[in-house]
Amino acid sequence: MSKNCFIPQCREGYKSHIKKNKLNGVKQKTLFKAPKDTFLLEKWAESIPRSDRKLRPGIDNVCEKHFDESQIERYFETKMPDGSVHLIERERILLKKNAIPSIFPDLPQYMTTKKQIRKTTAERNVYYFNNNILNTIDTISETYNNLKDTLKNMALPNEWFFSCAHSSLVLGYLDCNYEVVKKIIISSSDLNLKIFIKTKLINIAETHVTCIEDLNKILKTVDDFKMCTGTGIDNCPKSKQCNEYVENELSLNQVQRCVECAKERKYNMDIQRVHKQKRNKKTTTKPVIKNVL
Repeated sequence: MSKNCFIPQCREGYKSHIKKNKLNGVKQKTLFKAPKDTFLLEKWAESIPRSDRKLRPGIDNVCEKHFDESQIERYFETKMPDGSVHLIERERILLKKNAIPSIFPDLPQYMTTKKQIRKTTAERNVYYFNNNILNTIDTISETYNNLKDTLKNMALPNEWFFSCAHSSLVLGYLDCNYEVVKKIIISSSDLNLKIFIKTKLINIAETHVTCIEDLNKILKTVDDFKMCTGTGIDNCPKSKQCNEYVENELSLNQVQRCVECAKERKYNMDIQRVHKQKRNKKTTTKPVIKNVL
């Protein structure tokens, strides 16, 4: 089995070249075996400028420098829930399907044909996404650091506190006894927001921060939320779907309840009223006395 590169004038795989690379601290190029697929093997043979012998499938090798970079897989790609792509470098690179050698740097220029291969839609989307990330990462980092520095010296509303944890900016609200965190705003390093009341994730219209004014607006919105007091019924103190808060415009009544707890309260009170009516009907019904002859 051949351990050298099949391309003329290429020294990859030769012992002398390997020794030279080790001395100079140069990483060895990866060698790929010629494909066993007949059609693809013919494409390789047509592309490689060599006529003294045939390319043998599964025996002869061609090194990575003769393939266009778009035909080589150097990373494991994992799409994250937020849409970003996480890259992990492979220990051994792979060739993409239907890759064909087309770059021959050790031969005259006219013998090298760099064939353009159109990427798939998924590959193009990843390419454009990564480019957008590279173009905006500096801006995001600068905005994040500015927010962090401003919040450190900013006067927050009563009972609110600020801290930085796990690369996130955290704004928290404590109850009157300073024991339980009731409201939290988390601004992660990608400038997206997540808002919690107790352990419940709250959805609001604003989900992205670009400046301290945006954060102040969201902080006021959340600060205006009033905590839900529950149904007020002993056997069912709170609805399972409780929203945990009442928005300011909905909390004008003396007793503050979210929509779900208000529904639960009405349902329970209706049941209690029906039971009470049944009991009253039994006690007010007069007994029928039959005449005995």
